[in-house]
Amino acid sequence: MGKTRTRRPLYVFFGLGYTARALLSQMAGDGRFVATSRHIQHKEDRLIAGKHVTFYPFSSVPDSIFPCATHILSSVPPSESGDAVLRRYGASFSAYCSHCWYGYLSTVGVYGDYGGAWVDEESPLLTTQTRGRRRIIAEKAWQALAEMSCHVSIIRLPGIYGIGRCLFDRMINGTLRHLVKEGHVFSRIHVEDAARGILVLMHGERRQIIYNLCDDEPSESSHVLRYACRLAGVPVPPPEHVERAEKEGTLHPLTAQFYQGCRRVSNRRLKEEMNFSLRYPHYRAGLHALYAYHYRNRLTPMA
Repeated sequence: MGKTRTRRPLYVFFGLGYTARALLSQMAGDGRFVATSRHIQHKEDRLIAGKHVTFYPFSSVPDSIFPCATHILSSVPPSESGDAVLRRYGASFSAYCSHCWYGYLSTVGVYGDYGGAWVDEESPLLTTQTRGRRRIIAEKAWQALAEMSCHVSIIRLPGIYGIGRCLFDRMINGTLRHLVKEGHVFSRIHVEDAARGILVLMHGERRQIIYNLCDDEPSESSHVLRYACRLAGVPVPPPEHVERAEKEGTLHPLTAQFYQGCRRVSNRRLKEEMNFSLRYPHYRAGLHALYAYHYRNRLTPMA
């Protein structure tokens, strides 16, 4: 008898941004990869992170893709009209993809302000911000897929940092600011750990639908900045109090919203249920690795 041929996995990415590209770089190369982009007008093939990826315009993924899809990941944020992916392709998912794993990248911003207290996946969602409320609505829409026996993982992410998106880049381009709000802590995740966590959920046996994916040590942004400056040997910028910067109009509205929520996000569920371990369990490990391997030769310590 001939050997049974194993079907190659087909991964469909709705949006291939910073985190999704990091995920792609850590995936095995034996699969097939499809992604959407708002910036192309017709089907294109590109080499991304060593993988051959077939790109389609967001609204033009052919239905023939979905019966073959094994994993579908969405990093597309919702709008005032709801979740664009489900609005455009929800019927196709229902018709063809009950066998798929679905992943939706959400945000820990849905928790809102807890005054620095710990939150987990069972905590009430207290956000009062428009963007956060849209995320809650989108999460509920994705959870509805699970009612059809689909394998759905909603992944709540905090601030993501890594190559090209960290304090060292701001040092290089001259945009580093030392914003201070006493007692304000936030969670973060190195982009490599974000990708590794998504992979665990993508290929593991799901026990829950919602998982927080963050590091072990929520911290004040001032502490993180001081550590980065010490690593790079550059002076710490003068402190700017968030409230004053906001009144003076020098704070971006999204940054101002960020400082309105204060919470410590627990990652216990992912670590215990999925046996997940962090490569960079706190900002010191992540920044040290980034500086040592990527930024040391790009930054000149001040005398």
